[in-house]
Amino acid sequence: MGGLIIGVILIFYPQVMGVGYEYVDQALNGGLLLKMMLVLCLVKLAATIISYASGNAGGIFAPSLFLGAMAGGAVGVVVHRLAPFPTSDPGAYALVGMGTLFAGIIRAPITSVFMIFELTQDYQILVPLMIANMLSFLISRRYQPKPVYHALLEQDHVHLPGPESRMGTGTWRARDIMSSELSFIPQESSVEGAWKLVTENRSKCFLVGSPEMLAGLVTRKSIEEAMHSGRSSDPVTTLLADGWMHVHPDHPLELALERFKRNPGLLPVLGRSGTHRVEGVITLETIVQFVDKNLRE
Repeated sequence: MGGLIIGVILIFYPQVMGVGYEYVDQALNGGLLLKMMLVLCLVKLAATIISYASGNAGGIFAPSLFLGAMAGGAVGVVVHRLAPFPTSDPGAYALVGMGTLFAGIIRAPITSVFMIFELTQDYQILVPLMIANMLSFLISRRYQPKPVYHALLEQDHVHLPGPESRMGTGTWRARDIMSSELSFIPQESSVEGAWKLVTENRSKCFLVGSPEMLAGLVTRKSIEEAMHSGRSSDPVTTLLADGWMHVHPDHPLELALERFKRNPGLLPVLGRSGTHRVEGVITLETIVQFVDKNLRE
């Protein structure tokens, strides 16, 4: 469906197909009209979103340059019409627009400065480019804290270490307080089967799934209420807790304890290579054992 929609768009606007460097070059040299640049900017943005949302192949680098050149060129045309003498030509605005949008989307403002300078070899463009880049960087980080490449990796269940993981070498980590002894309620279990398993365990919360595929968390209370309400044949997955949190082994102890408070008595510790693989759990018992051990030492 995504390919069909893109195909229909290309029938009317073939300029947005591929990387579009030919039209970027025209925008840099003032060869496109204001209306055309605005239309290509909007259509390219829509085509890029449709391409990514439907899972089709597509990049971010080239579309960011295309969109930046068209938007910057359009701004340049408008400004040049309003104040033709003290302003530069629209091509300069297109060039700064390329770098600015690249800096905001990719979150690499310094890379953008060097890239544009290598294209132009013009020192006069550096100051406005640096100012525009920093504004773009601050605005994008304000409204979307997570960089786009990090978000794409998380869709593939790959989590990169964040600033909270890069603390001093003397701090405790989640791995120091977790237990590797894991017990699971199989994902295919019914409420009745889950109840038989939990009656043998005094815990208030349980893992559902397997060590390689965590489906979620379920509480003893929810299983008991489901049994008493005649839902014994329902899948246990219908009782999974909402909004549960997790940590990674390299997360600091402070973050693990803060997230533990938000969970129903159990905090999974998941691997970074896959957000469904369980490496350990943090419970009230593991916290007490950790505190008791370190107080004695």
